[in-house]
Amino acid sequence: YQLDVPLPQFVFVVFAATLVALAGCFESLRLLMTRARSAGPAPAIRLSWRRAALIPAIASVLLLLPLYHVITWRSADHPPAADVPVRVATYNIHQGFDLQGMPSLERILAVVEQERPHVIALQEVPRGWVVNGSVDALSWLAQRLRMHSAWGPAADPLWGNAVLSRYPIVHMEHHPMPNNHDLNLDRGYLLVTVNLHGDLVQVVATHLHHIESEPHHRIPQVTELLDAVDWSRPSVLLGALNAQPHHAEIRMLAEAGLSPRHPAVPTYPADQPRRQIDYIMTTDALAIVELHTAATDASDHLPLFATLVR
Repeated sequence: YQLDVPLPQFVFVVFAATLVALAGCFESLRLLMTRARSAGPAPAIRLSWRRAALIPAIASVLLLLPLYHVITWRSADHPPAADVPVRVATYNIHQGFDLQGMPSLERILAVVEQERPHVIALQEVPRGWVVNGSVDALSWLAQRLRMHSAWGPAADPLWGNAVLSRYPIVHMEHHPMPNNHDLNLDRGYLLVTVNLHGDLVQVVATHLHHIESEPHHRIPQVTELLDAVDWSRPSVLLGALNAQPHHAEIRMLAEAGLSPRHPAVPTYPADQPRRQIDYIMTTDALAIVELHTAATDASDHLPLFATLVR
């Protein structure tokens, strides 16, 4: 997060592939030179027709393998019944890695499956970053959970915010933050409208600047949210705001009518949560009747869950 690399990510992929290709070429050249210096002619290589037939067969399987994902694609589940209270959540998934730096998407999935939120906002979602193993976490989670999805790129097209919903998503738009030119890591916010059995609810999902000691970068982002979003609609704000309840950023939201309306719930760090920097806030049309976290170190943040009533 702290390094301002002046090159796009694909350059490093091309560079790594070029190194591998050059290494293969040099090794092939070395083997040819060794064979040329050896005594006697190289033995002829005979390839039976059965082995020869394996080559196009294997190539065909490799080419068709991506179709498996298309064939097995599962549509989203039916929405919850109309009389079921709405459960929402926000979870900074730390790019799919736990506190020890080990891949943890399966554990993240298990937590969400256990809690079964109807709408969840995710932050730090990778969709192909090489440093994350090039995994598309959003598609994988959406398929495993059988939920509708909305995507909002932030740092680049392959890293950002997402919303998963068991309710139909009828509208989605993404906006960058106005002060991205001052940041090493671009930020943005998602506006998603979900259909709750005829009632339209606006979900605002975001991830504000991450350095807690730099509120001067978060305050313009909060100002953008307050000015650009139509908060007269029934709305819920979900996200990693990276500020504590007594900080100016959160006070700005509260003064605009977006109070968390509950005591502080520590969400960070996940192994010893001491401060709240992740939030679920609503407008007056919605009320939070229950709020809790889930104890897990699958990320550096704890997931935050809430039950809403209209």
